[in-house]
Amino acid sequence: MTVVDHQAPGDGITTTDGITTTDGIPSADSVTSADSVTSADSVTSADSVTSADSAGTAEVVASGATAVGVALLEASASDQAGAIPAPGASGEAARRRRDLTGPVLLTMSLGLLLVAYCVQRGRGGEDQVTTESLYWVALSIIFLPPTVRLLHPRTGGRELIILSLALPLALQVSRTVLYPTRFVFHDELVHESVLNHIAQYRHLFTPNPLLPVTPYYPGLEVATDGVRALTGLPAHTAAAVVLVLARVVLSGSFILIVRRLTGSTRAGCLASLVYVCNPQFVFFNGQFSYQTIALPLAVLALYLVLSRTGAETGTGTGTGTRTADRLRPLILPLAALSAVAFSHHLTSMLLVAALWGWLGMTLILGGRGRRDGSVFALTVVAGIGTLIVIGASLRPGNTLGSYLLGIYRGSAGDVAKLTEGQQTHELFHDSGGIVTPRWQQYVSFGSIVVVMAALVPAAIKARVWVRRRAALAVVLSLTALLYPVIPAGHLTAATSEVGDRASGFAFLGVGFVVAWLLVDPPRWASTSRWASTSRWASAPRWASAPRWASAPRWASMSRWASAPRLLVSTAAFLVAFVGGEIIGAGPVWLRVPGPYLVSADPRSVDAANLAAAHWLADHVPPGSPIYADRVSGLLASAIGHQYTVRHVGSGIDASPVLLGTTFTAVDRQLIRHAGLAYVVVDRRDATDLPHVGVYIESGELGGESRQAPVPISALDKFATVNGARRVYDNGSIVIYDVRALRAS
Repeated sequence: MTVVDHQAPGDGITTTDGITTTDGIPSADSVTSADSVTSADSVTSADSVTSADSAGTAEVVASGATAVGVALLEASASDQAGAIPAPGASGEAARRRRDLTGPVLLTMSLGLLLVAYCVQRGRGGEDQVTTESLYWVALSIIFLPPTVRLLHPRTGGRELIILSLALPLALQVSRTVLYPTRFVFHDELVHESVLNHIAQYRHLFTPNPLLPVTPYYPGLEVATDGVRALTGLPAHTAAAVVLVLARVVLSGSFILIVRRLTGSTRAGCLASLVYVCNPQFVFFNGQFSYQTIALPLAVLALYLVLSRTGAETGTGTGTGTRTADRLRPLILPLAALSAVAFSHHLTSMLLVAALWGWLGMTLILGGRGRRDGSVFALTVVAGIGTLIVIGASLRPGNTLGSYLLGIYRGSAGDVAKLTEGQQTHELFHDSGGIVTPRWQQYVSFGSIVVVMAALVPAAIKARVWVRRRAALAVVLSLTALLYPVIPAGHLTAATSEVGDRASGFAFLGVGFVVAWLLVDPPRWASTSRWASTSRWASAPRWASAPRWASAPRWASMSRWASAPRLLVSTAAFLVAFVGGEIIGAGPVWLRVPGPYLVSADPRSVDAANLAAAHWLADHVPPGSPIYADRVSGLLASAIGHQYTVRHVGSGIDASPVLLGTTFTAVDRQLIRHAGLAYVVVDRRDATDLPHVGVYIESGELGGESRQAPVPISALDKFATVNGARRVYDNGSIVIYDVRALRAS
């Protein structure tokens, strides 16, 4: 690596950007202009954050996980109907049923070890096809043992609950094992920048040019900062703790909701198993991103409303006559709802919409919900929640409106092109030409078939909730009908992301209706029906064998009749899980580590650009405006603590500065307009097409018509531009100081 720190004459004076340089390296102590972020010492507004504030937010998440755990333990102790005793077995024999929790957990841990082995193979540059195939084997080893036990009709209630929590937790840990020391995915690096701003400046809502809407929903970052403050753990490890707690809250709350609606712990645990099969469960909803914490908090809020107000069951605490008595149980649901609104915009909107839908369905159906006062509770929670969500979205500086409008325009434009016969997205291909293996394509389609095959009869059976006047159950059943949006969204590029992200919400309904179908199957699917012999075929009493000659237990017809059903159900769940995760995981290079690829998010994070990001952190004042490609820009912000200029944050498309073949007056004007101080160039961009479709961001120069990599001449042009000084070069990454160009 070569670091060039020679200076032009006059470098000892303060430049127009307020950065004084002495011996070729900018001094972090000399930042005096708006190019750098305001010091924490100068922050005096109400937005400032103390360690106690962050710790308090973390305690909210931990308290939710604890409360859910206690409720599940109570459910395990009270619901002994979770296991079905063998025909003719005594109560004592049923209690002696075998508990396989230990062996199942041990087998799951072996799956995690295999994931770690895949990571080692990937980083060692071994065959990627074999490595990725082994990765799916590892996930299957984690998934299959608890699935068999959850589907087995004689599994006890305690084992059901433990395994239904262990499975999502193990899958979350498998996500962490892939990259155990740092954030590498796009959204993770965006949120790491927000986390660093909070830790460094003790201030909320610091602008984030990578995605301007994220600082206004910092619940995840505040909780992570709280764990870091309480424990002293590194940021990445603290984030892993928060994400594990979030998984406990999500799975536990969903189990409790379904159990409360159906009266069956088995139904709740099976609903959690179905939910694990949603396409975003392992990858997107397992990463350090604001929806990852908001969705569990939203499900927790629904459970608190259901349990604290007595809605659907009439057993809650919100049935007093005085207004204070009726409002007191709503404190916890409103606190959870506020946490959701503080964490993610769309999740909080959908939560409020669900509450209004729940209220509307209660009024339409009538019944217990109106008698026990849940209409009052739902009206209060939904009304106050609406005000909280509106208040969060209208906060000065919040760019939520333009952010959502951009998503709508992109999706609408792609759908319009599709209706005109223009293909905007090629299935199972990335922009760099890498194709998903054929077997994975088949399994992906198979998962859609399996889910639809289960969803159709489940949705038909769910009509019973209308007759029972269970409003929330009806709302969940209607939510399940959104599932076709997920595979249909992959027909275009813009809607594929929208469809995938919808899976986390749609599968709450899918899990509920399918679990109810499995627990209470239609008469034609009953095991006992198939296991029993017809009356006309029964042997006469005189022909019955003596008691001593009765068949052994292993030869029981009901035992053998249930085995094929268990095998088919397990295979269907495995196809739904693996195929769903293949759909939601994106291109093959996103799944396991491997050699460097151009503009491929985690596969583009390597020693070269990490070294450049650390150099920026050590030698360039924080907050200096820089321009770089997609991954180098993310690292410059998250690790280098710099202000990465992006069109989405500034409204300036500076891509010609990096991608233009020659340096022109337009480039000089863009540098001046954006106030750029440094340009970071990754010369490897010239070796391949960008695998995510762009080198920098959507709308970049030549993006839509690009058929060949950016020419190396475009990336090397600053070497011959007067006023651009090369200050860092490690062979792959070159950093140019362009402050003189913006001043000229």
